[in-house]
Amino acid sequence: MMPFPHNKQYINGDWKTGQSDKTIKNVNPYTGEEIGVIQSANEVDLDQAYQAAKEAQVEWLIRFLQKDGIGFINCYMY
Repeated sequence: MMPFPHNKQYINGDWKTGQSDKTIKNVNPYTGEEIGVIQSANEVDLDQAYQAAKEAQVEWLIRFLQKDGIGFINCYMY
């Protein structure tokens, strides 16, 4: 088995180890070979990921409206 470098979840710009006691096998769907094992996420991890995504959504909306959004909205209003 080759080493599997990605054994964490990417949450809010950081690679974090899951806080669950459970693990998930990462299997190559073509060969069936186990590539590695990932620490599973729990409710706390999911809440952190959800909150980060919710905050990022607002930031991206503001950026979109500042850059392209006004023209985009105007073309659909008329």
